[in-house]
Parts: sequence; structure tokens; C-alpha cells
Amino acid sequence: MGRKKRGRFRAVIVLPIFVVFCFLVMEGLCRLLQLPQRLREGYYVNIWLVDNDLQKIVNKEDAHMMWAPRPRYRNMDGSVRISAAGFRDKEYRLEKEPGLFRILSLGDSSTFGTKLNLEETYHAQLEERLNRERGAAGIRYEVINGGTTGYTSRQGLALYQVKGHHYAPDIVTAYFGTNDQLARYFLSDKEILDRSGPVWVREVKRSVLHRLALYKTLRGLLFYQRERRQRAAVPRVAIEDYRQNLLDLDAACRENGAQLVLISPAFCSRGEDLRIKGPSIHRYRLVLHELARSHNIPLVELPEMAEDIEGACDGALFQGGDYDHPSRMGHTRLMEALHACLVDHNLLP
Repeated sequence: MGRKKRGRFRAVIVLPIFVVFCFLVMEGLCRLLQLPQRLREGYYVNIWLVDNDLQKIVNKEDAHMMWAPRPRYRNMDGSVRISAAGFRDKEYRLEKEPGLFRILSLGDSSTFGTKLNLEETYHAQLEERLNRERGAAGIRYEVINGGTTGYTSRQGLALYQVKGHHYAPDIVTAYFGTNDQLARYFLSDKEILDRSGPVWVREVKRSVLHRLALYKTLRGLLFYQRERRQRAAVPRVAIEDYRQNLLDLDAACRENGAQLVLISPAFCSRGEDLRIKGPSIHRYRLVLHELARSHNIPLVELPEMAEDIEGACDGALFQGGDYDHPSRMGHTRLMEALHACLVDHNLLP
């Protein structure tokens, strides 16, 4: 073998080995120095700024919805349990048996049941009431908790499209608006997901790249450079996108033989979040009114848990000092209003 051939052979062998060695050294340094954590790199690109009170230990990154409850998660006292399917609920079979009427409750932390036991939530109370009052007719009822902390209508739509419709629910309830209006970051939910590329690309990032400390470090550095040049914070879901998300959800439900029911989010701007949420929540509620009228979608309203009538915002219906998360009593009132809506619209068998 001549010198030139030996030189080429060494280049072919040595260069890849050198590149791999450098990569392993840099990966090790990033892990040793914990650079991703120092750069505030959460398990998804910008989650800490999109929703800075998100309970990350309960959730995992998700290619379709940014984040989702971690399957089989249990907290220390057992008050929060996530099913194998990723719902904060008991285990439900995917297959729908004869005589089973199923409701899927989509929503944010109020539907998830923040600071409440599962049985205190409105969907759990609804399931118990339906089976107690109507179970003798030979029909069994399941009401699945599809609520996730921090979710917007964009994420709820994705949840139904990716996972929820497989459960063949007869009714889908949508409780969104409180997080949609929040403006903490310079990218909307739609922009974040669109910039992440197609779902298969997001899956590759999640399963491969997101495991590498070097990738997360470089991504964090790029993020900070980009953040300095960006515009002011925008709503997570703009008002027109909120309307379109709910219309898309309604269309998807109808295609699968389900009925969508809208729930006006409980919120009182007399609380401490007035500066952050108060000025725009009413505009999102008006979208729900318009959709209910123009597209004949049932709407559940809770005037006693809003600013819409004098003497509303009963503090007993909210958790102490928290005017966007219903208390157990508030969940009971929500269950009663939802039950009345289902009966009035003849949606129950």
C-alpha cells in the first residue's frame, strides 16, 4: 500500500474517531457542568416561559401537545395519579363495550382538578351521578378526565385528534380560555408547534436529540440569542385562533359521531390575577357565545363564577385566594350546570 493510500485510509478511520471523541467530551462536560439546567432548558424548548407554573414533575414532553401527563405517575400522598393512558383518572379500557355511554372532558388545570382529589372534580361527580340516577336503565356511563395543567384550546384540539377520539366518546366537553389569553412569551402555541416541524420530526427530537445535553445546551444558547431580538409577548392563543380551534374540534367531533359541549371558564377578575388575565377573559367568553349561536353548540355558563352579573364571584366557589380554580363546591356547581345542559339538550340516552 502506497503512502497516499495509507494517508487516505488513516483519514477515513481517524477523522470519524476524532469527531466521536470530541462529541463525547463535549457531551460529558455539558452533563458534568449541568449546562442545560443553567440555561433554564426544560424538557421542551420554551416551556418555562410559556407556562411558568407548570408542574413539570407531573408532565412529560409531547410531540403533539408540547407536554402531557406522565403515564403511571403518582405523587407522594397519592392524591394525583395518572393512568397508563396519560389521564388523571382511573384506568379505562380503550374498547367501548355495548351499553356504554362515554363523555370525554377536555380542559386545563380546572378540569385536571388542581389541589383537589379526583372524586371531587366535576367529571368524576358527573359520572357518579349519571350511573346512580340512570344506571338502572341498562346503560353505563364513563366520564374521562382529559384535563391537563396549562392547556389551551390548541393543545386540547391536538389531544382529541391524537388520542381522545380513539375512546369513541359520545360527548366531548371543552373547558378552555383561561390559559389561551395569557401573554408571557413572544411565540404563540401555534408558532411553537409549527416551528418544531412535522410530528415525525418532533418525535425524533423527543426520542433522540432531547436526550443529549449538548443538543439542549446549544439549543438554549440559540434561544437566548433569538429572545433578545424578538417582539413583545403575545397571547398563547389569539382570539381568532381560539375560535378556529373550537370550530376544528367541533368538526372533528361531528366526524366521529360525537357532540361537542362548550364550558365557559370560571374566572373572577377580582382576584390577584386581574392584571394578567382580567382584561381579556371576557372577550374569549364572547367567542363561546357566538359559536353557541352560530353553530348550535351547547354552552354551559356559570354566571355565579364570573363577573357577568352583580354579586357574582362567590369566594366559596373558588379555592382560597385563587380566582380561576373552582373549589370542591365550585366543581359541584359546574357538574350541576353541565348535567342540566345535557338534559335540556336531550344529549343523554
